[in-house]
Amino acid sequence: MQITDKILNILHSINGIKTVIHDTPFSTNVRLDRRETIAAILFMLQEFSIDVKSGTRKDSVSLEVFICDRCDLSAKGEIIEGVLDGIRPVVNEFLMLVLNEKSWVVGGDAINVKMSYGKFDCNVVGYSIELNLTERQGHCIDA
Repeated sequence: MQITDKILNILHSINGIKTVIHDTPFSTNVRLDRRETIAAILFMLQEFSIDVKSGTRKDSVSLEVFICDRCDLSAKGEIIEGVLDGIRPVVNEFLMLVLNEKSWVVGGDAINVKMSYGKFDCNVVGYSIELNLTERQGHCIDA
């Protein structure tokens, strides 16, 4: 799916992101203990729709990107806020690149960005970004 490849390319192109993990239905191995952070963890649900009149297929995805850095979850608020301040420019760059991509349409009225904690093999804090993307122009169904 081209949307998946483009999202992964965007994440790899951002200088602040050191590790990109793509979670798929076939493999889940979110280990951050030996990886560099800031990390981006990508969760995606892929789907497609068929326009029966034109026979055109449009791919779409519901995705969540968790951009995070290591942090002791029992740390004082100002320490957590400092980690979040370091992540915020990376989140902003990701959002700008997604919104400027012309090959898809961002669905809905808003992109949800929430502060979030993660407990994997190490503790992290960051921002969870949820959005829907649909191909702008579909393609013919292969017979």
